[in-house]
Amino acid sequence: MTRWSKPDQDGLRHKESELATDPSRGVLNERGTTHGDFVENGEIMQALKELMRAHRKWLSLYPYQQEALEMIQHKIGRILCGDPNYYDHWRDIAGYAKLVEERCPQPGAAWPMSEAEIASLNK
Repeated sequence: MTRWSKPDQDGLRHKESELATDPSRGVLNERGTTHGDFVENGEIMQALKELMRAHRKWLSLYPYQQEALEMIQHKIGRILCGDPNYYDHWRDIAGYAKLVEERCPQPGAAWPMSEAEIASLNK
């Protein structure tokens, strides 16, 4: 007799024998409780990113600034779809913001930073 698991974050049931042989399924199920539904995440995250990319100043940002903003939107999607009290979501947002902050000029400093100055921050 086949035994089936409880539905995962996408509402799918899996054979318990498959779960035993596929460790990634357990990780995905666990992440579903903190990160939310994968499809819903994709819809929210891509909508937020599309809004940013459509803004007239998007192309004036450095690639690392664009990436940080996209990753922050990614984390916002997880907060909206998953557990809003999950510490890592908020810590990650702060981390991406910190990475950009470290590359911004201090008051009175010359801007923009040269590529060499930006590269020196990555060492």
